[in-house]
Order: sequence, then structure tokens, then C-alpha cells
Amino acid sequence: MKIENFFEPMVYVTAKVTHGCNIKCRYCKVDSLSTKSTRMSMETAKRAARLLVENSTFDSVWFNMHGGEPLLMPDEWIEEIVEYASDLAKKNSKEIKFPIATNGTLLSEERLLKLHSLGIDFSMSCDGPPHINDIMRRRGKTVQKTYQLFKKHRIRVGIMAVINRANHDKMKEIMDWYREQGIRAFLSNFIEAQGRGMTNHLLSPQEMLVSGIQILEHMYETDVSVANDDLLRKIVWFAEGRKHEDAVCCPNMQCQAGRHMIAVDMDGSMTVCGSADSADFPVGAIDRDEIDERQYKEVLNRFHDKGRWIIRCFDCPARKICSHGCTTACNKSSEYRDNMCGYTRLLWTYLCEHPEKPYRINGILSGRAMSYN
Repeated sequence: MKIENFFEPMVYVTAKVTHGCNIKCRYCKVDSLSTKSTRMSMETAKRAARLLVENSTFDSVWFNMHGGEPLLMPDEWIEEIVEYASDLAKKNSKEIKFPIATNGTLLSEERLLKLHSLGIDFSMSCDGPPHINDIMRRRGKTVQKTYQLFKKHRIRVGIMAVINRANHDKMKEIMDWYREQGIRAFLSNFIEAQGRGMTNHLLSPQEMLVSGIQILEHMYETDVSVANDDLLRKIVWFAEGRKHEDAVCCPNMQCQAGRHMIAVDMDGSMTVCGSADSADFPVGAIDRDEIDERQYKEVLNRFHDKGRWIIRCFDCPARKICSHGCTTACNKSSEYRDNMCGYTRLLWTYLCEHPEKPYRINGILSGRAMSYN
């Protein structure tokens, strides 16, 4: 298969621009390296962007600069790739977006305004107020100050929280603090069996449920003053059924990694997903003209194969709100997979026993559009 044909169904490229990071989160998915680790060359970045923009059949595409901490890359590097890819998109009558997920500790006011002017779409990790955030992440006060810069300049930023053993039972306190800061919506993920998260950090289904109930009750009791997009999705599915699923949405019933989404590592090697190790699920390399189609299909089938375990899903009523958990993490850990399954079943039971809560929240959503801050 020609590499140009391989990129036709792709809509989202995760460019792993560095594996380095300036902090050491205890659950880091990539087990990040030092700030001086290898970084992606401009040549590699431009080839990945060109293959996506010129060949994707989608009118709107995403070029995600990911890490590690992507803001370890110099501003000049980011500016060059953004301008290059934007010019390509314009020539091909396409829209291109540049999401960056950052830990929020490397953004001065001047740098924020400069990167914002380039069209960067920011998301920032924050597990709660500094005293909670710092248990697993550190630098919470800096993150708080950075968010206030976003707020001061009215720059949109997505807030991302990792639900872990340090904060799973404090979600009401966290959401109250978010509201005080002016944060009106946030994304969340349970700690996954990847990187440093493989070591004694996974939550039990019961611990996950504690966080889920606290988030649900906070939204219910405060008229969704702070929205959790992940639980809201399940609430809509519970109340209205599953609707059309976006090609780049990870919580789909069917994971789109390797189908519409692809990751490019610093050396140009490709894997099915930004969360997957390229050595475990190699797809090819962007500096080659051909993709071994047989190898690609074998890797894709192996990555997505759920084995006999999937049989339990066929007659499970909770499948109405199920997203199966992160495929990469499920492949790495049967414990994570089973815990996510157990949590979904427990949450389904809770929603069925307290239907007034999800239906009221869904009614509030129907009356006003929810969005990031």
C-alpha cells in the first residue's frame, strides 16, 4: 500500500514530539524522560503533516503535538510547523487544528499569547486544587496561576483531570474549586495501566464509582455549574441512547486507533495510537513510500482483538453507556480492563436506581449548550 493511500482515512495524527518532561507525575502514561531527551526533527514533523493534509479524505484534520511535555519544544519549532501545515491546509481547501496537551508549568503570559496567536488549541492537566494535585503531579500553584492567565485573556482551554487514589473521593471538593477558579467544564480519565500507572496505582471498580457518584451529584445539586464531559456523555447515552459517534472520540464503542487516528514517534515510526508503544504495534514509518498492508492489518487486528472476554458484553444492559476503556491500557492489563467493566456495571445500576438524577441533568443540558470555559 502506498503511504499516501494509507493516510486517506486518517483524520488525527498524534506527533510524539518529545518523551521528555519537566515534572515527574507518579502515574505518567509514557514514563517520561528528562527534559534533555530526544526531540522530533522538523523534517519528520513536516512529512507527517504533509501526508495528513494532502491525503486525508476529511475536510478538517488534527495535528496534535504530544509528549512528554510538548512545550519543551522551542516556540520557533512550533511556529514553523504550524505555519507550514496551515499553508498546506489552505492550498488543499482544508481546516487544520493544532491541539497541545500541556502540564501548564511552562507558559508565561508572553508565551501563551504568542502560541495562541498561532492557533494552538490548549488543554491543561489539573487534578484539583494544589494540595490535591501535588500528591501525584506537583507544581499545582503554577498550574493555578497559568489557568488564571487563560481566564484573564479569555483564551479557551480544556481542563483534564486524572482520577486516581489521591483524588477519587474528593471530586465534590475539586469541582467546587474548579468553579471558584472559573472552570466550567473538564475532561477526566481514570488512571490507566500504562507507564508508571502500571505500578499499584489502578483504582478498583468501587473506587471509580465513588468518584462517579460525587461528580454526578455535584452536577445534579448545582444545576451543572461544572460539567464533566465524560460522565455527561454517559448520561446522554442513558437518557437518549447512543447517537452518531465522532471519528476522533476515544469513548466510542469501537476504538478508532489505527483506523482514523495514527501516531508518529520522534524517529518517524508509526503506531496505531499515541498511547501505544511503537515497538508493540508497529505500523510502518513515514520516511518510506510503502506500508506493508499485511503487517498493518495484522497489527490492527491484534490491537483491537478483545478475545473471548467480549462475550460478556453481548447481553449486558450496561453496554448502553459503555466505552470499553482505553484499548491500549486494556491490552496491557486485564485488571484495568476488568475494573473498567465492573465500574460501568456499577454506574449503570446506580443510574437505574436514581433515574431522576441523569434525566434532570440531561434536561438541563437540553436547555443550554455546554462547552469548555
